[in-house]
Amino acid sequence: MTPLAIQYRKMVKRGNQAAAKVLVQWSGLLPEEARWEFLYDLEQRFPAFNLVNKVA
Repeated sequence: MTPLAIQYRKMVKRGNQAAAKVLVQWSGLLPEEARWEFLYDLEQRFPAFNLVNKVA
């Protein structure tokens, strides 16, 4: 699976710091099956994924 689009973004607390979480629509899954991922983790796993023009 690869990310197709970011449906929503929010800030949460991760340890002692603020971190961005994004609701990711994945290839091969329905939009209703989108999952929350930490933005940093998503960028590490998919460095070629460009968030520009991916926010739904």
